[in-house]
Amino acid sequence: MLEYLTDATDDLEAKLTTLAGVVVELRDRTQTLSARHASQAAADELAHLANRRGIESAKCSHCGETVHIGLLAEPNCPHCASTFNDVEPKQGLFGSARLVVGDPPALEGERADWDVGSVMDADATDLSEALDAIISEDDE
Repeated sequence: MLEYLTDATDDLEAKLTTLAGVVVELRDRTQTLSARHASQAAADELAHLANRRGIESAKCSHCGETVHIGLLAEPNCPHCASTFNDVEPKQGLFGSARLVVGDPPALEGERADWDVGSVMDADATDLSEALDAIISEDDE
């Protein structure tokens, strides 16, 4: 009877390990797809804004290179990788349209209540020990 229970436990443990691996892989894929979707949505919004303003191409406000807005797969400059957050029409007779580079807005929601300085105190020289300490504090 004990041998049967040991075999059954080993079988269940193997199945649980496989299931955990699949769940982690699905979570990673979901995060990747979600990030791609958000990036594509931001590029589409930028293209829609440019279309409403009658702008087909504009200069990057960071590097000055011309960017064809309809060809962007994400709202980043293909030359300098700066993130665009707006498109401005040309100013004056000889000006050109400009893609405005800016910091992305701060994410709303839950914020961490610790900083790197509090993690790395004098007693915890190993980063994994410090992170384990924070996780154990959160569990309490």
